[in-house]
Amino acid sequence: MQISSKLFQFNKENALIVVAGVFEADFYLASAGEINKAAGFEFDKVKYENEKSIYLKAVPETGIRGGLSYDNDYQKIAIKEFTKNFGEVFNQTLKNEKIDSIYILAPDKIISLIPEMLPASLKPKIKSKKEGNYLKAHPFEIIELIEELKMP
Repeated sequence: MQISSKLFQFNKENALIVVAGVFEADFYLASAGEINKAAGFEFDKVKYENEKSIYLKAVPETGIRGGLSYDNDYQKIAIKEFTKNFGEVFNQTLKNEKIDSIYILAPDKIISLIPEMLPASLKPKIKSKKEGNYLKAHPFEIIELIEELKMP
């Protein structure tokens, strides 16, 4: 998608923008006046049933898979599932992209974990992070937030 001329154009960088929630994330690539959603994932919230945890995961093109866990620690299971999905999607779709800078927009529960999920070579390329849930934001709104972060 062509970026509006009123917004930052990413002309001198190939940027990865990670927009995450607790149960999903979208990955955008921005460069040379364009921003495109490169990948994303979403999984269902952990559901409890008689001291057992049931979790379901939507798998693109193959349907739904799930399992039963006797661990009732909801956040622990959600973070484990998020980390697993993040790694799978990153390795399948973004591993070979040339990335100069990374911007992370995520809730406080997840934002500190995302840098640890990135390959070691990309960690120094993180330019800024902003707490909040921006999953429903339009890509132009996301660019506006990044512009605010870039201002001294």
